[in-house]
Amino acid sequence: ALTDHGRAVGWGRNSVGQLGFGVVDDDRGDFGAPPSTVTLAGIDAIDARGIHTCAVARATAHCWGYNSSGQLGDLGTETRPLPTPVELTPAAR
Repeated sequence: ALTDHGRAVGWGRNSVGQLGFGVVDDDRGDFGAPPSTVTLAGIDAIDARGIHTCAVARATAHCWGYNSSGQLGDLGTETRPLPTPVELTPAAR
């Protein structure tokens, strides 16, 4: 969820770091666990896809979570439990 103050909070499973608070664990899947705050501030938009999340903060895209197919846009396949900037380059013409 995106707060009025440009912060993101997440709750539920965190088996691949999809909550974005720096650890990979599944303890947050327990009922009654409080939402965790993502370490990224100044978020303008967010899109959560179950096992990975992307957000735009201060005109820069950041993604975190599962990355087996490069879905985080960092040209790798390593799971990332913290927001990682995505290098956006113009397409060649």
